[in-house]
Amino acid sequence: MDRQFGGTGFSLANTNDKANSRMRVVDAYLIGLFADWLNIKVGMTKIPLTRANLDECFAPLTTERSRFVYTPFGLDATKSSRDMGIVASGNFFDDHLKYWAAIMEGRDGTAKFPNPFIDKTFYTSPEPESNLEYVLRIHYSFLDPENSPTSMGYKGTYLGKKGKIFTIGIAGAYEADAAFKHTAPVGPPGTPGFFNAKVLDDDSVDYWAFTTDFFLEVPVVGEDVLTLTGLYLKVDFDDAYKTARAVGDINTIVGGLVGQREGWYVKGGYVLPFRVLDDGMIQPFARYEHWDYANLYGVDDQTIEEYGVGFNFFPLGDLNLRFSFEYQHMEYDKPTKFGDYMSQTNNIFYDDADVLTFEFMVTI
Repeated sequence: MDRQFGGTGFSLANTNDKANSRMRVVDAYLIGLFADWLNIKVGMTKIPLTRANLDECFAPLTTERSRFVYTPFGLDATKSSRDMGIVASGNFFDDHLKYWAAIMEGRDGTAKFPNPFIDKTFYTSPEPESNLEYVLRIHYSFLDPENSPTSMGYKGTYLGKKGKIFTIGIAGAYEADAAFKHTAPVGPPGTPGFFNAKVLDDDSVDYWAFTTDFFLEVPVVGEDVLTLTGLYLKVDFDDAYKTARAVGDINTIVGGLVGQREGWYVKGGYVLPFRVLDDGMIQPFARYEHWDYANLYGVDDQTIEEYGVGFNFFPLGDLNLRFSFEYQHMEYDKPTKFGDYMSQTNNIFYDDADVLTFEFMVTI
């Protein structure tokens, strides 16, 4: 197996980097269930920092988990939800208190990523030192317990089937000497060296992250169910984006979607009191997000605001089958390109954008 950019795991075949149809391993781990207070996962698994990353893939409250809540240094610089490592978790006080403690591989060597719009591949600078990443997360459920001892994650909504839940979580992550502070392209724009990185001196920066979150789900009247959740996240590289200007570094290491940033979101959903086709549930939802980015899509000190409204329809009255619709609006403090064909090839900048999403999901 080999590491590849642009996917969610290891490739099963050493094929062309630009092929998106290959099979990939998303999770691969061994589990040891030793006691309520100690379970172990060893292998390729989720980084247990943000609640959003630990939300089950097929059970978000809105059509998708926030795209701004993932952490750097997963399997590689663009696979930011999972990493190789050891994760211990367990419950105390009748399952009201839960912890995750992880030692992950963290940043690993250099990385590369292709830009298909210009048919070029960018390379990052190497890691200054081969250090491990440490992650610690705890939560406390004040009403009914949210997680069982063997549960490793969350759901974006339980549709009221788990009782009354009010959970507050807090977490942090740290890796020493995660990136060089001063880097530059090897050559000027238009030359082959522009796509490679050079290190200007030995100065390095640590990576650390802090997050806190809450989740509330309670019945209101009869079969009505209210769901509210929110998250704050700060990722820090000591402002290295100002001096680590190699294109690969500014887009995938100290900057970019999973690089230095600070922001928050809040989401809400409401299961309506009536049922459709016997058991079908309708759940309108809304969300708002605000994020300050060090560098995103090549723009320094960018601020993003997003809001979305929509609804979920659960025909069977559970999470196994859902149809979803969401309208979302994005606003950018500074004009920016998008990562799409029209914007990249025609050099088009946008102040805002609107997206309509129709979604169907089924789990067996």
